[in-house]
Parts: sequence; C-alpha cells; structure tokens
Amino acid sequence: GHRCRHNLNYWQFGDYLGIGAGAHSKLTLHDRVLRQMRWKHPAAYLENTAAGNPVQETGDVAAGQLPFEFLMNALRLSDGFHPALFEARTAQPLSAIMGRLKAAEADGLLAIDRERIAPTPRGRRFLNVLLERFRHSLAGHDIPLPDGAFIRVTISIGVADASHGPIETVLHHADFALYEAKRLGRNRVIVAERKSQCAT
Repeated sequence: GHRCRHNLNYWQFGDYLGIGAGAHSKLTLHDRVLRQMRWKHPAAYLENTAAGNPVQETGDVAAGQLPFEFLMNALRLSDGFHPALFEARTAQPLSAIMGRLKAAEADGLLAIDRERIAPTPRGRRFLNVLLERFRHSLAGHDIPLPDGAFIRVTISIGVADASHGPIETVLHHADFALYEAKRLGRNRVIVAERKSQCAT
C-alpha cells in the first residue's frame, strides 16, 4: 500500500478546510488555532449558507491543549515526526515537553534523535498508555512561553473508533465528542456514541 497524503495531513496536525454540509475545518491563524463545523443537515446548511452563516460551531483550541493534540495525532505515525514540526504546529518550544519525552524514551516508549521523535514498537503497542501519560502530565501544569508568560494547561479529549468508516466520519464523531467534553468542564474524556466519560 501507499501513504495517503490526505490522512497524513491530519496525523501531522496540519490545517484543512471543510466545505459542504457537516464538514470540519482546522485553521491556524496568526494568533490561535481555530476549529469549525459546518451545519450538518443539508437543508440547514443550504439555508444558513445562503444567509451568510455557513458555520454551525466554532471554537479556539486552547494554547495549553495544543501540545497534547499534536502528540495525539503525530505519535500515531510509525515514523513519528521531525522535532521542528512540534513548534511549527503549536507555536511552542519543544523544550516545554522535552522532559516528558525523555521520560517516555527511558521507559522504552519513544525513540528520539535529531531527525525524528517516534513511538517504539512498545510505544505503538501501548499508544493509549503513552498518550494518557502526556495528558496527565500536561493537565494542570504551567508551560512557559517565549515572552516569559505562562499558560495553565487543561485537557479535553474527544475519542472516536477509527476502525470503521472513512476518516471524515471518524473526525466528525471525535469533534462532537470533543465539544461535549469541553461543555462538561475541564480535564474530561468523552468517547463518541457511547458518551462515556471520566473526570480527572
């Protein structure tokens, strides 16, 4: 098989523009990362688009949540990611999470060198454990910014089963779960469809 460039863009935390009913977008602006969802039902989409309001839901990704969202996507790639990509996608220095990366490396979950940071075979096998470690370690901690300020991190996670259906459907379900997690409060995980949740 061959790599799908479309899906690679998702896993590398790239931007995408959704066009049409129910489509989702992730847009990196000069000062924030924005997620949007168009109206789901075709009739509502056509009606609201004609009125100049094609977007049903929109929201910023909190700066403190960007490191985890990046890792949640990029660590699903067997090749991992180039270290420079973290800062390019999150506008935060890799040094902010290097201690946690090194701890995962010491436990045999990550391989780190100058060209890439990638999950080991053990890390791929226990990927959810690896990601949960970063969620717990980032939640409630301060991350330093280049200007000397600090941001307090909270984590909201929406999860969907990627084993069924096209990637657009999976992302649609995951985004709805994420909105529900944010609505319910800080540091929550919502699983799409089952609507199960846990607070930390």
